Amino acid sequence: MVRLIKQAPCYLGRLLLALSFVVPLVQGSENSESALIGSIGERLRNSDEQLNNVYSTLKDLSESTQHAALRKDQRDWLKRRNTYCQLDSALMQRSDWQKQLASDYGKALCVIEFTDERIKVLSDRIPAVSVSVPAKPKLKTWGDRLNPGGEAPLDSFKAFYFESTKPDRPAQEAEVGKIALNFPYDKGFGIPSETFAAYWVGRVAFDRDTAQTLELSLSWAKVRLIINKAVVYEGGSDQSIPFTFTAGEHLIEIEYINNWHTTEFSFTRQALVQKHDIKDIGRVLKGLNAGDASILYAALYESKSADLTTTVSVINHQKPVVLLLSSYGPVSWHIVNPGKADIRAVIFGSHAKGSTVTGDLDGDVPLLALKTRVGNYRIVPSCSCMNGRFHCEGRSGLDDLAGIERDTGLTVFGGTFGTYSASFLTLPTMLFDTETRQELQRRLDTVEAQRKACTKPGFDDVFGEG
Repeated sequence: MVRLIKQAPCYLGRLLLALSFVVPLVQGSENSESALIGSIGERLRNSDEQLNNVYSTLKDLSESTQHAALRKDQRDWLKRRNTYCQLDSALMQRSDWQKQLASDYGKALCVIEFTDERIKVLSDRIPAVSVSVPAKPKLKTWGDRLNPGGEAPLDSFKAFYFESTKPDRPAQEAEVGKIALNFPYDKGFGIPSETFAAYWVGRVAFDRDTAQTLELSLSWAKVRLIINKAVVYEGGSDQSIPFTFTAGEHLIEIEYINNWHTTEFSFTRQALVQKHDIKDIGRVLKGLNAGDASILYAALYESKSADLTTTVSVINHQKPVVLLLSSYGPVSWHIVNPGKADIRAVIFGSHAKGSTVTGDLDGDVPLLALKTRVGNYRIVPSCSCMNGRFHCEGRSGLDDLAGIERDTGLTVFGGTFGTYSASFLTLPTMLFDTETRQELQRRLDTVEAQRKACTKPGFDDVFGEG
């Protein structure tokens, strides 16, 4: 997220340009500036509401003896946020600081980013509850209206797409193998993202009791996950839910309401496996006969495909490789291996829930899930200078490479950098040899020179004495 200093009206054009990747503007729209301002305000309100919901959930699930410490921790975080985002600490009421942010979009964006990170921290502290039969009673679902015949395919989903403000209009119907959406505005089904809604219903069957992880990645939306007519989750935050399916058949229903100008959502069922810290991966790899391998590294912000799939084609190499796949959003990585490269393991992680790996892999190739993403898709930070303030988005690709090599004990010899989103990647698109790393260092040196130039003149420089 870009952080900008307090804006004067003459800088609005620069702000629109800098935020084009956050809030894409409709081409030719005369109201693009007001739309941007409204979108930032809406996102600020949504993030604040989501934080309150997550905090309340954590408090409800915590022991009463922990409440005082939780309140203190939240107050300390608020102080850090106010200091970091340069908010007036005297404004303690939500309405007061929201009014201040209404005219200072740089601070608003800072608060949004800070709040997003806090939501993730608190969400990770919510105790996971593994259940075979959810405690909530049976209920009526959207299927009573949209799917009165009760059709529910096995191992797939019947989907209904409609506008939440016009529920009486006929819904668009389809059968899908997985639940994943990714599109802006009305590009998906001709339905505006701000009012897009969907309902999915399908069946799964198991020969024996099976523990799985149900992962929901929502972006800015609300969802209700229903299994066997009982609510498993209802809310507006990413979730990773351990769930035990008993032997037999189960009905899965999902009701979804989007609240943003883009639509991004996924629901996955995965084997209940341990998620690793990247710092532990080196030890794991040593036990997997991967000590003589080198790493191929791919980093994205998000998938470009409507179903969140990104295909990775691996070029053959003379030595064994370990694939490291990282993203901010959820990605369904699909591996193709036309050259029959010796892939010893696949490591994957994302900031959002729901990333998966499938494809042309031997059955014994281990898939190692990380708790979060590794590194950044930028190979060199994207920096700007405004009014003597130098701001960089992202960090050094060299730092990322060094961290990966330190934590895994393996050399990163190739990969792909600099791609925000993609539906297809070839690994590698560049080799991280000595020459490449030296070039990266030269580019970082240029950034540092730009930083110094941005902050000058200082007091000692005005008369040439610096």
